[in-house]
Amino acid sequence: MNKTRLLRVAALTVGGVMFAAIVGLVVLVSATSGLPSPRTLPPAVMPRPSANPNVQLEALIANGEVGAARTTSLSYHVANMKAYTPCRADGRWTLDVNPESQVGHPYVAAPTHGDWSRAKEAIQTALSLCPTLISLVWVAHDPRHPLAEVHVAFVPVAKASFLDAASLKSFALMHQKAM
Repeated sequence: MNKTRLLRVAALTVGGVMFAAIVGLVVLVSATSGLPSPRTLPPAVMPRPSANPNVQLEALIANGEVGAARTTSLSYHVANMKAYTPCRADGRWTLDVNPESQVGHPYVAAPTHGDWSRAKEAIQTALSLCPTLISLVWVAHDPRHPLAEVHVAFVPVAKASFLDAASLKSFALMHQKAM
């Protein structure tokens, strides 16, 4: 009986060693023959600080990436600086909110909800290129005094980011200044 017990222990030991060896080989083979890991690319960085926002806007329009900015007169400038200044905190975006199908003064109608929606889309594009003050300019419709009704409102970045078209129009009308 002793001999049978000894054979059982030996068989279990050999079986355990073989099981451990097989598991070890499976782990080794699967670890070394897996698919190669994909290369990770560095994150894309926008060249915003060094490029002029007007140049970036023109590039976006040329690529057809922004429709609203193309149909408005959105432009960036810094007072008393050369034309192609990079994005600066003291810069300003100027946006004319005009009826889409009309060019020049006097306009036969005031800006519609659609015009304010285009302005909102253009503002989002502007803020993505250079987050700075927005100067909205529009003509309040008065056929008796067409040129005397130019209004302007300054919209801070914090406000412009959260306003929809109707709120943008309300904000502009509440903070307007006649020019």
